[in-house]
Amino acid sequence: MKIITYSLRNHKEKSEQYYKDVSVFTDNVLEKAYTELITFLQDICDFISSSKVEKIRSKDEYIIDFLALSVFYKLYIGKAKGLHTIPQRILKNISYKRDNKYLKTSIDHIRGILITLFAVHDKRDSLYDLNSIEVLIKWMMAVGDFKQEVTRFNIITSFLTEKDEAYVKNFLDTILDFGEWFQHESKQALGIYTCNVEKFLEENHKSYRYKEDFVFCGRKEVEYHLNMVGAEIMNRAFKEDFLNTRRKLLLLPACMRKAGSSCKAVKTEQGYSCIGCRQDCRINELTNWGKNNNLQVFIIPHQSDAFSNRKIKLGEIGIIGVACVLNLLDGGWKAKELNFVPQCVLLDYCGCKNHWDKNGVLTDINVKQIERKLSRCINTF
Repeated sequence: MKIITYSLRNHKEKSEQYYKDVSVFTDNVLEKAYTELITFLQDICDFISSSKVEKIRSKDEYIIDFLALSVFYKLYIGKAKGLHTIPQRILKNISYKRDNKYLKTSIDHIRGILITLFAVHDKRDSLYDLNSIEVLIKWMMAVGDFKQEVTRFNIITSFLTEKDEAYVKNFLDTILDFGEWFQHESKQALGIYTCNVEKFLEENHKSYRYKEDFVFCGRKEVEYHLNMVGAEIMNRAFKEDFLNTRRKLLLLPACMRKAGSSCKAVKTEQGYSCIGCRQDCRINELTNWGKNNNLQVFIIPHQSDAFSNRKIKLGEIGIIGVACVLNLLDGGWKAKELNFVPQCVLLDYCGCKNHWDKNGVLTDINVKQIERKLSRCINTF
């Protein structure tokens, strides 16, 4: 098995220990968050209840938002302040046209060039305030890889706009300290699973210059940990609603196909349906298992193909989305936005041709995690 950036197996045959470790660490994150962020959590819930800017979510979900803001602020505020207005506006305009499948290839080529030239140069200063968050959001909109985060950070900005300067400063001080703690502690708890990230960034990331995934493939180790913990929190928050859905889908990435590009899966409205062209393929195995467990299985070549972008009836369809670490939160949030009820399962390691390896690495998952998503038991390790 080729380890490119992360591996949940940590040189073992299975990834069981990872799921134990991330569960324990997530408990620690939530405990600290409820100790240090409880006032802000209650305040933002009160704001949303009165403003109705969105349907109020659980406090655990707002913990993900606060944690994500602290991590992205530290990593990207310098780049955000270094992006000038004109290229920011151009990038924003073209990034939001990527959903057009006829234009996507051409747009991504232009994006890669513009992002490399204008969006990754640091300009540091000591100021951090509400305006700095707004600058960060503009940068994220320009890059185009953070649409779901932008939605959530805009809500936080609206919440802070109603507060005085002292409150905003206290909020930023507190969540940035929380982010610092998370970066240090997540390295201790989960770093054994992401030990190749820094090596990849040092040795390989420069080859992504002028490509549309320059920022995506340049994500730092703490962002892997953010997605790991965020997915664990999301899974807990939505588990009961998922179990109560009438219909359940398992969405698998194309990098799990044993047959690769010669896969004979048939295209449907939900994705590609396996026809069993290879008996030794994990997707074929899961498709057959799903038939006996009220679970429909589809292959999704790219995350953008996972949803129709049309809202469905709330609570009707639950999805188990399988993806590499860096796609988990974004995919789960997008699913929830469209009224799907998501559960996330991580690929044990990444390897798709689109981003990570020119020849492609056959990926795999911990199949027991699929079974656990369908069980009412919280953890059955």
